[in-house]
Amino acid sequence: MAEPLVKYAEAAVREILSGMPDVLRRSEVAAEQAQRAVRLIRRPRPELLVSAAWLHAVGEAPSLRRCGLPSVDGATHLMDQGWPTPTVSLVAHQQQSRMIARALDCEAALSLFERVPGWPADIVDFAILTSSPEGPVDINEGLHRVRHFDIAHPRISASVREERIARLRRAGERVGRAITVAEGVTA
Repeated sequence: MAEPLVKYAEAAVREILSGMPDVLRRSEVAAEQAQRAVRLIRRPRPELLVSAAWLHAVGEAPSLRRCGLPSVDGATHLMDQGWPTPTVSLVAHQQQSRMIARALDCEAALSLFERVPGWPADIVDFAILTSSPEGPVDINEGLHRVRHFDIAHPRISASVREERIARLRRAGERVGRAITVAEGVTA
C-alpha cells in the first residue's frame, strides 16, 4: 500500500521508536498484518487502518509518556501532531483500552477520543495481537502479552482483565475467520 498516510505513519514510527528496535519491529509486523487483513477483507479507507497499526505503539516511547496507558499517550501525541481523527481514535481505543483506562487514571484523557467500533477496531486489534518482534504470531500469544500487561498493573481487576481478554479474543477470531474465508475464495 503506497498511500501517503501509510508512508507518513511509517516514517513517524521509525523516528519515534528508533531507540526501541523490538517495539519498532512489532509495529512493522502489525502494519503487515493490517495490510493483509484489509487486502483480503476489503474494508473502506484501508489507509486509516494500516496507519493505525503502524502507529499503535508510539505511546510506548518514554518521551511521550503522559498518563501511562500507551494507547492514550500515543493518541494524545498523534492528535497534537494533527493526524486524522479516525486513525488517532483507533490508536487510542486499541485493544479495549477503555476497559482499563479508569484503573490507570487515564479515563479523562481517553474521553477525548471517540471510539471507532466494529471491523476497523477489530482489524487493528487483530494486527496488534498477531504481531511480535519475531514476526506474526497466533492470537493466543498476543492475548498472553495483553494479560501480562494487565497483571503488571495491579489496579486492573481480574474480572476486567478476563472480560478484556474475551472481547479481544472474539475480535481476533472474527478477523481471522474472515481472512481464512477470503484466502479460500482467492486460492
